[in-house]
Amino acid sequence: MVVPGNPPNGCSPTMLTTRSSLNKTMMYDRIGCLSDINRVAKYHNSMLHAAIRVLRGKYSHARIIYADFFGPIMEMVESPHKFG
Repeated sequence: MVVPGNPPNGCSPTMLTTRSSLNKTMMYDRIGCLSDINRVAKYHNSMLHAAIRVLRGKYSHARIIYADFFGPIMEMVESPHKFG
């Protein structure tokens, strides 16, 4: 079973449009993503990953895989030149 984590929704065009603010220092990180949205996604992913570790211990015969979407997408957002 593959369990997907949350992506960095604070970088999505929809969130950036609907939650836009003139207060750049409080709401946005260094690359222009919404800090609070991404902080919640990171927290959710850490709790999800911990729960998956517990499930792996409880159901050792099952293959439970955590799919990290946050990290790879952030890498693309932070370094688009690497990806063409």
